[in-house]
Amino acid sequence: MCIKMGKKHEIIRTEKAITPLDREIINTVCHKCNFYAKDQEYWEKEYECGAYKLIRQMLENKQITVDEIEKIFKRIDLNPERGLK
Repeated sequence: MCIKMGKKHEIIRTEKAITPLDREIINTVCHKCNFYAKDQEYWEKEYECGAYKLIRQMLENKQITVDEIEKIFKRIDLNPERGLK
């Protein structure tokens, strides 16, 4: 059990259970989001974010690459207060 965002969360997943594609999306996209709570991929039952689902589908359909996503994030800053550039 861990406490994140003021709530108690039960750890339901280990790193082994996270697919390489999911880990790449989490590292490339989710970690830059204001709504991401540290380590939430270990206690969420499923990834609920609409942006995550859209990006995952686009990657699976080869409509975008991780490199292209990283280039986009270099041009924009979703969270200017967090200093993630």
